Amino acid sequence: MTDAGRNAEIAPEELLRLDLANLPVPIRRPDGSDGRTAERPEDDFRAALTGIGRRRAEGELAFLDLVHDRDLVEEVKRTADRRSYKDVIVFGIGGSALGTRALRDAILGPAWNADARNRRGLPRLHVVDNPDPDTVGSLLARVDPAKTLYNVVSKSGRTTETLALYLTATESIARALGSRATADRLVFTTSPDSGPLRRIARDEGIATFSIPTGVGGRFSALSAVGILPLALAGADIDALLDGAAQMAERCRKTSLTRNPAGRLAVSLVRAERISGRRIVVFMPYGDRLTACGRFFQQLWAESLGKRPDRGPTPLAASGPADQHSLLQLLADGPADKVVVFLEAGGRTKPLQVPDRQVGIPELARLAGRSLHDILAIERRATAQALARSGCPNATVALAAPDERSLGAFLMLVQLATVMAAELYGVDPFGQPGVEGTKALVARYLEG
Repeated sequence: MTDAGRNAEIAPEELLRLDLANLPVPIRRPDGSDGRTAERPEDDFRAALTGIGRRRAEGELAFLDLVHDRDLVEEVKRTADRRSYKDVIVFGIGGSALGTRALRDAILGPAWNADARNRRGLPRLHVVDNPDPDTVGSLLARVDPAKTLYNVVSKSGRTTETLALYLTATESIARALGSRATADRLVFTTSPDSGPLRRIARDEGIATFSIPTGVGGRFSALSAVGILPLALAGADIDALLDGAAQMAERCRKTSLTRNPAGRLAVSLVRAERISGRRIVVFMPYGDRLTACGRFFQQLWAESLGKRPDRGPTPLAASGPADQHSLLQLLADGPADKVVVFLEAGGRTKPLQVPDRQVGIPELARLAGRSLHDILAIERRATAQALARSGCPNATVALAAPDERSLGAFLMLVQLATVMAAELYGVDPFGQPGVEGTKALVARYLEG
Protein backbone atom coordinates (compact mmCIF):
# COMPACT_ATOMS: atom_id res chain seq x y z
CA MET A 1 0.00 0.00 0.00
CA THR A 2 1.22 3.52 -0.71
CA ASP A 3 2.09 6.05 1.96
CA ALA A 4 -1.25 7.82 1.83
CA GLY A 5 -0.10 10.93 3.65
CA ARG A 6 3.08 11.64 1.76
CA ASN A 7 1.57 14.44 -0.34
CA ALA A 8 -0.71 15.78 2.39
CA GLU A 9 1.12 19.13 2.39
CA ILE A 10 1.08 19.59 -1.39
CA ALA A 11 -0.93 22.59 -2.53
CA PRO A 12 -4.18 21.74 -4.36
CA GLU A 13 -2.82 22.98 -7.68
CA GLU A 14 0.17 20.63 -7.30
CA LEU A 15 -1.90 17.47 -6.80
CA LEU A 16 -2.82 17.55 -10.47
CA ARG A 17 -1.35 19.62 -13.28
CA LEU A 18 -2.93 20.06 -16.69
CA ASP A 19 -0.60 20.76 -19.63
CA LEU A 20 -2.41 21.92 -22.78
CA ALA A 21 0.64 23.33 -24.57
CA ASN A 22 0.31 20.76 -27.36
CA LEU A 23 -3.43 21.28 -27.75
CA PRO A 24 -3.78 24.49 -29.74
CA VAL A 25 -7.18 25.31 -31.18
CA PRO A 26 -7.33 27.41 -34.36
CA ILE A 27 -8.91 30.83 -34.13
CA ARG A 28 -10.31 30.56 -37.65
CA ARG A 29 -13.21 28.31 -38.63
CA PRO A 30 -12.70 25.47 -41.13
CA ASP A 31 -14.29 27.58 -43.89
CA GLY A 32 -11.69 30.27 -43.35
CA SER A 33 -14.01 32.86 -41.82
CA ASP A 34 -12.96 34.79 -38.77
CA GLY A 35 -14.28 33.17 -35.59
CA ARG A 36 -12.78 35.42 -32.95
CA THR A 37 -16.14 36.36 -31.45
CA ALA A 38 -18.24 33.24 -31.88
CA GLU A 39 -15.39 30.81 -31.23
CA ARG A 40 -13.78 32.33 -28.15
CA PRO A 41 -12.93 29.67 -25.53
CA GLU A 42 -14.13 31.99 -22.79
CA ASP A 43 -17.60 32.07 -24.35
CA ASP A 44 -17.75 28.28 -24.34
CA PHE A 45 -16.54 28.22 -20.75
CA ARG A 46 -19.18 30.67 -19.58
CA ALA A 47 -21.87 28.62 -21.31
CA ALA A 48 -20.61 25.48 -19.57
CA LEU A 49 -20.52 27.21 -16.17
CA THR A 50 -24.08 28.45 -16.65
CA GLY A 51 -25.25 24.93 -17.39
CA ILE A 52 -23.35 23.54 -14.42
CA GLY A 53 -24.96 26.10 -12.13
CA ARG A 54 -28.43 25.28 -13.43
CA ARG A 55 -27.92 21.53 -13.01
CA ARG A 56 -26.59 21.97 -9.50
CA ALA A 57 -29.55 24.13 -8.52
CA GLU A 58 -31.86 21.43 -9.86
CA GLY A 59 -30.09 18.74 -7.79
CA GLU A 60 -28.55 16.90 -10.75
CA LEU A 61 -24.93 17.07 -9.55
CA ALA A 62 -25.28 14.98 -6.41
CA PHE A 63 -21.87 13.39 -7.03
CA LEU A 64 -20.31 16.68 -5.86
CA ASP A 65 -21.81 16.16 -2.40
CA LEU A 66 -20.16 12.76 -1.91
CA VAL A 67 -16.90 14.34 -0.78
CA HIS A 68 -18.66 15.89 2.24
CA ASP A 69 -20.62 12.83 3.41
CA ARG A 70 -18.96 12.30 6.78
CA ASP A 71 -21.66 9.90 7.96
CA LEU A 72 -20.83 7.55 5.10
CA VAL A 73 -17.10 7.81 5.77
CA GLU A 74 -17.56 6.90 9.42
CA GLU A 75 -19.88 4.01 8.57
CA VAL A 76 -17.38 2.67 6.03
CA LYS A 77 -14.55 2.97 8.54
CA ARG A 78 -16.53 1.11 11.20
CA THR A 79 -17.21 -1.68 8.71
CA ALA A 80 -13.55 -1.85 7.68
CA ASP A 81 -12.35 -1.88 11.30
CA ARG A 82 -14.91 -4.47 12.37
CA ARG A 83 -14.37 -6.99 9.60
CA SER A 84 -11.22 -8.94 8.82
CA TYR A 85 -10.88 -10.91 5.60
CA LYS A 86 -8.30 -12.50 3.40
CA ASP A 87 -10.25 -11.59 0.27
CA VAL A 88 -12.80 -8.96 -0.76
CA ILE A 89 -14.68 -9.65 -4.00
CA VAL A 90 -16.61 -6.86 -5.70
CA PHE A 91 -19.32 -7.98 -8.13
CA GLY A 92 -20.35 -5.11 -10.38
CA ILE A 93 -20.20 -3.90 -13.95
CA GLY A 94 -19.70 -0.58 -15.73
CA GLY A 95 -19.85 2.28 -13.25
CA SER A 96 -20.17 -0.20 -10.41
CA ALA A 97 -16.71 -1.60 -11.15
CA LEU A 98 -14.55 0.64 -13.34
CA GLY A 99 -13.96 3.34 -10.72
CA THR A 100 -13.13 0.78 -8.06
CA ARG A 101 -10.69 -0.97 -10.38
CA ALA A 102 -9.04 2.35 -11.30
CA LEU A 103 -8.64 3.28 -7.63
CA ARG A 104 -7.39 -0.16 -6.64
CA ASP A 105 -4.72 -0.35 -9.32
CA ALA A 106 -3.53 3.25 -8.93
CA ILE A 107 -3.45 3.43 -5.14
CA LEU A 108 -2.67 -0.15 -4.14
CA GLY A 109 -0.82 -1.19 -7.28
CA PRO A 110 -1.80 -3.68 -9.99
CA ALA A 111 0.15 -6.45 -8.24
CA TRP A 112 -1.65 -5.93 -4.91
CA ASN A 113 -3.33 -9.33 -4.89
CA ALA A 114 -0.13 -11.19 -5.74
CA ASP A 115 2.19 -9.34 -3.34
CA ALA A 116 1.53 -10.65 0.16
CA ARG A 117 4.52 -8.85 1.65
CA ASN A 118 3.34 -5.46 0.38
CA ARG A 119 -0.23 -6.11 1.62
CA ARG A 120 0.98 -6.71 5.18
CA GLY A 121 -2.00 -8.84 6.12
CA LEU A 122 -4.61 -6.73 4.34
CA PRO A 123 -7.05 -8.52 2.06
CA ARG A 124 -6.75 -9.13 -1.66
CA LEU A 125 -9.24 -7.00 -3.59
CA HIS A 126 -10.88 -8.62 -6.62
CA VAL A 127 -13.16 -6.72 -9.00
CA VAL A 128 -15.33 -9.05 -11.09
CA ASP A 129 -17.19 -7.29 -13.88
CA ASN A 130 -17.75 -10.11 -16.34
CA PRO A 131 -19.76 -13.31 -15.73
CA ASP A 132 -17.15 -15.37 -17.52
CA PRO A 133 -17.33 -18.89 -16.07
CA ASP A 134 -13.58 -19.48 -16.36
CA THR A 135 -12.70 -16.34 -14.40
CA VAL A 136 -15.49 -16.60 -11.85
CA GLY A 137 -15.14 -20.33 -11.27
CA SER A 138 -11.39 -20.06 -10.77
CA LEU A 139 -11.74 -17.18 -8.29
CA LEU A 140 -14.49 -18.80 -6.23
CA ALA A 141 -12.46 -22.00 -6.05
CA ARG A 142 -9.37 -20.17 -4.80
CA VAL A 143 -10.89 -18.16 -1.94
CA ASP A 144 -12.02 -19.41 1.45
CA PRO A 145 -15.71 -18.38 1.88
CA ALA A 146 -15.24 -18.18 5.64
CA LYS A 147 -12.60 -15.46 5.16
CA THR A 148 -14.09 -13.63 2.17
CA LEU A 149 -16.45 -10.66 1.88
CA TYR A 150 -18.65 -10.57 -1.21
CA ASN A 151 -19.66 -6.99 -2.10
CA VAL A 152 -22.53 -6.93 -4.60
CA VAL A 153 -22.80 -3.54 -6.32
CA SER A 154 -25.74 -2.43 -8.47
CA LYS A 155 -27.50 0.94 -8.35
CA SER A 156 -30.76 -0.47 -9.67
CA GLY A 157 -30.36 -3.80 -7.91
CA ARG A 158 -31.45 -5.57 -11.05
CA THR A 159 -28.31 -5.67 -13.24
CA THR A 160 -28.42 -9.07 -14.93
CA GLU A 161 -24.70 -9.84 -14.87
CA THR A 162 -24.30 -8.76 -11.25
CA LEU A 163 -27.32 -10.76 -10.05
CA ALA A 164 -25.96 -13.85 -11.81
CA LEU A 165 -22.64 -13.41 -10.00
CA TYR A 166 -24.42 -12.86 -6.68
CA LEU A 167 -26.45 -16.07 -7.03
CA THR A 168 -23.39 -18.06 -8.06
CA ALA A 169 -21.40 -16.76 -5.09
CA THR A 170 -24.15 -17.48 -2.56
CA GLU A 171 -24.33 -21.05 -3.79
CA SER A 172 -20.57 -21.35 -3.27
CA ILE A 173 -20.86 -19.95 0.27
CA ALA A 174 -23.80 -22.18 1.15
CA ARG A 175 -22.01 -25.32 -0.03
CA ALA A 176 -18.98 -24.49 2.10
CA LEU A 177 -20.58 -23.01 5.23
CA GLY A 178 -24.32 -23.70 5.07
CA SER A 179 -27.18 -21.49 3.94
CA ARG A 180 -27.41 -19.60 7.23
CA ALA A 181 -23.86 -18.30 6.83
CA THR A 182 -24.40 -16.49 3.55
CA ALA A 183 -25.85 -13.24 4.92
CA ASP A 184 -22.80 -12.59 7.11
CA ARG A 185 -20.47 -12.87 4.13
CA LEU A 186 -22.39 -10.41 1.94
CA VAL A 187 -22.63 -6.63 1.64
CA PHE A 188 -24.92 -4.96 -0.89
CA THR A 189 -24.24 -1.50 -2.33
CA THR A 190 -27.44 -0.44 -4.06
CA SER A 191 -30.39 1.92 -4.19
CA PRO A 192 -31.47 3.28 -0.80
CA ASP A 193 -35.12 2.30 -1.14
CA SER A 194 -35.94 0.06 -4.10
CA GLY A 195 -34.86 -2.83 -6.29
CA PRO A 196 -34.36 -6.59 -5.80
CA LEU A 197 -31.12 -6.27 -3.82
CA ARG A 198 -32.71 -3.89 -1.32
CA ARG A 199 -35.64 -6.28 -0.91
CA ILE A 200 -33.34 -9.29 -0.41
CA ALA A 201 -31.27 -7.34 2.11
CA ARG A 202 -34.36 -6.55 4.19
CA ASP A 203 -35.65 -10.12 4.04
CA GLU A 204 -32.33 -11.82 4.84
CA GLY A 205 -30.61 -9.28 7.10
CA ILE A 206 -27.76 -8.48 4.72
CA ALA A 207 -25.68 -5.37 5.44
CA THR A 208 -26.15 -2.60 2.87
CA PHE A 209 -24.65 0.68 1.74
CA SER A 210 -26.68 3.11 -0.31
CA ILE A 211 -25.84 4.82 -3.57
CA PRO A 212 -27.59 8.22 -3.32
CA THR A 213 -30.59 8.52 -5.60
CA GLY A 214 -29.11 11.39 -7.60
CA VAL A 215 -25.76 9.72 -8.21
CA GLY A 216 -25.52 7.71 -11.43
CA GLY A 217 -23.36 4.62 -11.69
CA ARG A 218 -20.49 6.13 -13.67
CA PHE A 219 -20.37 9.09 -11.23
CA SER A 220 -20.42 6.87 -8.12
CA ALA A 221 -16.74 5.97 -7.59
CA LEU A 222 -16.48 8.34 -4.60
CA SER A 223 -19.58 6.86 -2.95
CA ALA A 224 -19.66 3.56 -1.06
CA VAL A 225 -19.21 1.92 -4.48
CA GLY A 226 -15.51 2.80 -4.43
CA ILE A 227 -14.60 3.85 -0.91
CA LEU A 228 -15.89 0.71 0.86
CA PRO A 229 -13.67 -1.77 -1.04
CA LEU A 230 -10.70 0.61 -0.83
CA ALA A 231 -11.16 1.11 2.93
CA LEU A 232 -11.36 -2.66 3.46
CA ALA A 233 -8.00 -2.92 1.69
CA GLY A 234 -6.49 -0.27 3.95
CA ALA A 235 -6.55 2.82 1.70
CA ASP A 236 -6.96 6.29 3.20
CA ILE A 237 -10.47 7.28 2.12
CA ASP A 238 -10.24 10.62 3.93
CA ALA A 239 -7.32 11.57 1.69
CA LEU A 240 -9.17 10.32 -1.38
CA LEU A 241 -12.22 12.48 -0.68
CA ASP A 242 -10.07 15.42 0.37
CA GLY A 243 -8.26 15.38 -2.97
CA ALA A 244 -11.61 15.26 -4.76
CA ALA A 245 -12.96 18.14 -2.66
CA GLN A 246 -9.90 20.26 -3.43
CA MET A 247 -10.37 19.68 -7.16
CA ALA A 248 -14.09 20.48 -6.94
CA GLU A 249 -13.18 23.79 -5.31
CA ARG A 250 -10.63 24.56 -8.04
CA CYS A 251 -13.30 23.86 -10.63
CA ARG A 252 -15.63 26.49 -9.16
CA LYS A 253 -13.29 29.21 -10.45
CA THR A 254 -14.94 31.53 -12.94
CA SER A 255 -11.69 32.17 -14.79
CA LEU A 256 -11.03 29.66 -17.57
CA THR A 257 -7.28 29.72 -16.97
CA ARG A 258 -7.78 28.72 -13.32
CA ASN A 259 -10.46 26.07 -13.84
CA PRO A 260 -8.91 22.67 -14.78
CA ALA A 261 -12.19 20.96 -15.72
CA GLY A 262 -13.21 23.93 -17.82
CA ARG A 263 -9.87 24.02 -19.62
CA LEU A 264 -9.98 20.29 -20.40
CA ALA A 265 -13.62 20.22 -21.49
CA VAL A 266 -13.49 23.36 -23.61
CA SER A 267 -10.23 22.32 -25.30
CA LEU A 268 -11.43 18.83 -26.22
CA VAL A 269 -14.85 19.99 -27.42
CA ARG A 270 -13.29 22.74 -29.53
CA ALA A 271 -10.75 20.31 -30.95
CA GLU A 272 -13.69 18.38 -32.40
CA ARG A 273 -15.93 21.28 -33.32
CA ILE A 274 -13.26 23.35 -35.03
CA SER A 275 -10.64 20.81 -36.11
CA GLY A 276 -12.67 17.62 -36.52
CA ARG A 277 -10.72 15.80 -33.78
CA ARG A 278 -13.59 13.71 -32.46
CA ILE A 279 -11.64 10.61 -31.34
CA VAL A 280 -10.18 11.19 -27.86
CA VAL A 281 -7.39 8.70 -27.11
CA PHE A 282 -6.86 8.56 -23.34
CA MET A 283 -3.37 7.13 -22.78
CA PRO A 284 -2.03 6.60 -19.24
CA TYR A 285 1.69 5.94 -18.87
CA GLY A 286 2.21 3.35 -16.16
CA ASP A 287 0.45 0.12 -15.24
CA ARG A 288 -0.98 1.68 -12.08
CA LEU A 289 -2.93 4.13 -14.23
CA THR A 290 -4.08 1.87 -17.08
CA ALA A 291 -7.52 1.23 -15.57
CA CYS A 292 -8.08 4.99 -15.40
CA GLY A 293 -8.32 4.87 -19.19
CA ARG A 294 -11.28 2.48 -19.04
CA PHE A 295 -12.92 4.71 -16.43
CA PHE A 296 -12.54 7.79 -18.65
CA GLN A 297 -13.76 5.86 -21.67
CA GLN A 298 -17.06 4.97 -20.01
CA LEU A 299 -17.57 8.48 -18.64
CA TRP A 300 -17.24 10.09 -22.06
CA ALA A 301 -18.89 7.36 -24.12
CA GLU A 302 -22.07 6.96 -22.07
CA SER A 303 -22.38 10.57 -20.98
CA LEU A 304 -21.65 12.32 -24.28
CA GLY A 305 -22.42 9.76 -27.00
CA LYS A 306 -26.05 10.72 -27.51
CA ARG A 307 -26.19 12.57 -30.83
CA PRO A 308 -25.30 11.22 -34.27
CA ASP A 309 -24.01 14.58 -35.49
CA ARG A 310 -21.64 15.46 -32.66
CA GLY A 311 -19.81 14.05 -29.67
CA PRO A 312 -16.49 12.35 -28.98
CA THR A 313 -15.45 8.73 -29.42
CA PRO A 314 -13.17 7.92 -26.46
CA LEU A 315 -10.53 5.23 -26.84
CA ALA A 316 -8.57 3.81 -23.92
CA ALA A 317 -4.92 3.07 -24.63
CA SER A 318 -1.85 2.32 -22.51
CA GLY A 319 1.62 3.78 -22.82
CA PRO A 320 4.24 2.94 -23.70
CA ALA A 321 2.81 -0.40 -24.94
CA ASP A 322 0.33 1.29 -27.29
CA GLN A 323 3.01 3.79 -28.23
CA HIS A 324 4.36 0.82 -30.21
CA SER A 325 0.98 -0.19 -31.62
CA LEU A 326 -0.97 3.04 -32.23
CA LEU A 327 1.64 5.76 -32.72
CA GLN A 328 1.91 5.38 -36.49
CA LEU A 329 -1.85 5.80 -36.82
CA LEU A 330 -1.92 8.74 -34.43
CA ALA A 331 0.96 10.52 -36.14
CA ASP A 332 0.23 9.95 -39.83
CA GLY A 333 -3.29 8.50 -40.00
CA PRO A 334 -6.58 10.39 -40.36
CA ALA A 335 -6.51 13.78 -38.66
CA ASP A 336 -9.45 12.96 -36.40
CA LYS A 337 -7.72 12.21 -33.09
CA VAL A 338 -6.60 14.07 -30.01
CA VAL A 339 -4.54 12.35 -27.31
CA VAL A 340 -4.76 12.89 -23.55
CA PHE A 341 -1.82 11.46 -21.62
CA LEU A 342 -1.95 10.60 -17.91
CA GLU A 343 1.20 10.27 -15.83
CA ALA A 344 2.15 10.23 -12.14
CA GLY A 345 5.26 11.23 -10.23
CA GLY A 346 6.20 10.34 -6.68
CA ARG A 347 7.13 6.72 -7.34
CA THR A 348 8.49 5.15 -4.16
CA LYS A 349 10.40 2.40 -6.02
CA PRO A 350 11.90 4.00 -9.14
CA LEU A 351 14.25 1.04 -9.87
CA GLN A 352 17.54 2.30 -11.23
CA VAL A 353 19.02 0.73 -14.36
CA PRO A 354 22.48 -0.68 -13.50
CA ASP A 355 25.75 0.13 -15.27
CA ARG A 356 26.21 -2.97 -17.39
CA GLN A 357 27.35 -3.44 -20.98
CA VAL A 358 28.48 0.21 -21.03
CA GLY A 359 30.46 -0.43 -24.22
CA ILE A 360 27.23 -0.72 -26.18
CA PRO A 361 25.76 2.77 -26.82
CA GLU A 362 22.14 1.61 -26.79
CA LEU A 363 22.64 0.17 -23.30
CA ALA A 364 25.07 2.77 -21.98
CA ARG A 365 22.57 5.60 -22.36
CA LEU A 366 20.22 3.76 -20.02
CA ALA A 367 22.78 3.36 -17.21
CA GLY A 368 21.92 5.33 -14.10
CA ARG A 369 18.42 6.12 -15.29
CA SER A 370 15.45 4.93 -13.25
CA LEU A 371 12.62 3.05 -14.92
CA HIS A 372 10.35 5.89 -13.83
CA ASP A 373 12.61 8.36 -15.67
CA ILE A 374 12.45 6.22 -18.80
CA LEU A 375 8.66 6.02 -18.57
CA ALA A 376 8.44 9.81 -18.27
CA ILE A 377 10.84 10.31 -21.19
CA GLU A 378 8.76 7.95 -23.33
CA ARG A 379 5.64 9.98 -22.62
CA ARG A 380 7.34 13.31 -23.26
CA ALA A 381 8.92 12.14 -26.51
CA THR A 382 5.60 10.74 -27.74
CA ALA A 383 3.80 13.99 -26.94
CA GLN A 384 6.40 16.05 -28.80
CA ALA A 385 6.46 13.71 -31.78
CA LEU A 386 2.69 13.87 -32.07
CA ALA A 387 2.69 17.65 -31.80
CA ARG A 388 5.26 17.90 -34.58
CA SER A 389 3.16 15.65 -36.79
CA GLY A 390 0.10 17.80 -36.17
CA CYS A 391 -1.73 15.57 -33.69
CA PRO A 392 -2.86 17.73 -30.73
CA ASN A 393 -2.37 16.30 -27.25
CA ALA A 394 -2.62 17.20 -23.59
CA THR A 395 -1.12 15.78 -20.40
CA VAL A 396 -2.71 15.29 -17.00
CA ALA A 397 0.10 14.91 -14.44
CA LEU A 398 -0.59 13.58 -10.95
CA ALA A 399 1.75 14.36 -8.07
CA ALA A 400 1.71 10.67 -7.13
CA PRO A 401 -0.43 7.57 -7.74
CA ASP A 402 -2.03 7.91 -4.33
CA GLU A 403 -5.31 8.75 -2.66
CA ARG A 404 -5.30 12.55 -2.85
CA SER A 405 -4.14 12.71 -6.44
CA LEU A 406 -6.60 10.02 -7.55
CA GLY A 407 -9.44 11.82 -5.82
CA ALA A 408 -8.47 14.98 -7.71
CA PHE A 409 -8.32 13.04 -11.00
CA LEU A 410 -11.75 11.45 -10.59
CA MET A 411 -13.36 14.78 -9.79
CA LEU A 412 -11.58 16.49 -12.70
CA VAL A 413 -12.82 14.08 -15.35
CA GLN A 414 -16.33 13.90 -13.91
CA LEU A 415 -16.72 17.68 -13.93
CA ALA A 416 -15.09 17.94 -17.37
CA THR A 417 -17.65 15.41 -18.63
CA VAL A 418 -20.58 17.47 -17.36
CA MET A 419 -19.10 20.67 -18.80
CA ALA A 420 -18.52 19.00 -22.17
CA ALA A 421 -22.13 17.80 -22.14
CA GLU A 422 -23.29 21.40 -21.85
CA LEU A 423 -21.27 22.33 -24.93
CA TYR A 424 -22.50 19.32 -26.89
CA GLY A 425 -26.10 20.00 -25.90
CA VAL A 426 -26.72 16.58 -24.33
CA ASP A 427 -27.82 15.30 -20.94
CA PRO A 428 -24.74 13.68 -19.33
CA PHE A 429 -26.91 11.47 -17.14
CA GLY A 430 -28.90 8.45 -18.17
CA GLN A 431 -28.02 5.98 -20.92
CA PRO A 432 -30.99 5.50 -23.24
CA GLY A 433 -28.92 3.71 -25.85
CA VAL A 434 -28.06 0.96 -23.38
CA GLU A 435 -31.60 0.21 -22.29
CA GLY A 436 -32.52 -1.61 -25.51
CA THR A 437 -29.85 -4.23 -24.91
CA LYS A 438 -30.97 -4.68 -21.32
CA ALA A 439 -34.56 -5.24 -22.46
CA LEU A 440 -33.47 -7.84 -25.03
CA VAL A 441 -31.35 -9.69 -22.46
CA ALA A 442 -34.33 -9.88 -20.12
CA ARG A 443 -36.58 -11.12 -22.92
CA TYR A 444 -34.12 -13.83 -23.97
CA LEU A 445 -33.69 -14.98 -20.37
CA GLU A 446 -37.45 -15.25 -19.93
CA GLY A 447 -37.79 -17.19 -23.19
